Amino acid sequence: MNTTTWLERLRQTGTLPSTAENWGDSACLAEGTEALRTRFAEEIINTQSGYWRHQSTVNTVTGQNEYRIPQRAIAQGLQKFEVSRDNGQTWSLMKLVSLGSDGLYEGTQTGTPDHYTHYSDYVRVFPTPANSTTKFRFTFYLSPSALIATVATGTVVSAPNSTTIRVSGDPVNYLPWGGGTLDVVSTTGCNEVVLFDVAYSAIAAAGGGNFDITISDGTSLSKITAGQVVRAVDTTDQIPLMRELHNTFAAYTAAMILLNTGDSTQGEKLAGKAAADLRRILDVAIPRDKAHPPKIKPRNSPLRRNASRRR
Repeated sequence: MNTTTWLERLRQTGTLPSTAENWGDSACLAEGTEALRTRFAEEIINTQSGYWRHQSTVNTVTGQNEYRIPQRAIAQGLQKFEVSRDNGQTWSLMKLVSLGSDGLYEGTQTGTPDHYTHYSDYVRVFPTPANSTTKFRFTFYLSPSALIATVATGTVVSAPNSTTIRVSGDPVNYLPWGGGTLDVVSTTGCNEVVLFDVAYSAIAAAGGGNFDITISDGTSLSKITAGQVVRAVDTTDQIPLMRELHNTFAAYTAAMILLNTGDSTQGEKLAGKAAADLRRILDVAIPRDKAHPPKIKPRNSPLRRNASRRR
């Protein structure tokens, strides 16, 4: 579902007029983005089903023991932090050291890291890397991109070659021709970000209304297929949730808007229905295999984000 269809669903669900004061499309999209990054992010992570999960690999730097967690990770958190001593052929988990014990690992020793501690938005590894051939792999949940109005151009028209993505229509309105970064977003399934913060160096006309985007060296394009869309970095016009949650997401966002406009009766009623639907749908998504048994988790009301506003 793109954001045009979602906005229509939002207004129908909440009986919101299209010209409601202070709640035009931009404001509704901003409220939806906030809902994705708070209420829905928590629930998606709790399912442990892999939605929004990404990996990022970096090489060690000789003598450097601090490494930044990918800046778009939710809450700057990690699901896993691994190390490879054979150029990515095999990986092993790094051992987490509590902040109270990290002083025991400090020192001038160098070698291949096998322990780490987590500070704010970076990790500190022990011992300090003695080479630049070891690799680290971060596994994390990508923070949802900001919702924007539906964009008519930028659909990938064919499988990319090693350095170029061909898209339909001129992306100049949202991508600088001279280079920058971009995201590639799926338009099927859960409409997730396929690749993020991809560096590109140029855009050129390819004829027939198509354009070629030249990707910087070192970026694998193997995950890109025809039908996906290219968007400005950290933005999307696709609703990044499983399709069963699209109506629930519209209902929850409509409830927050109603509460903000003072219609607490209708807002609370709609929020209660959204909470029940969210619980029912995500219970189906939680893995049931032996390696991932179902978890009993407390679920709070979706109204808690607005509780302080009504006091």
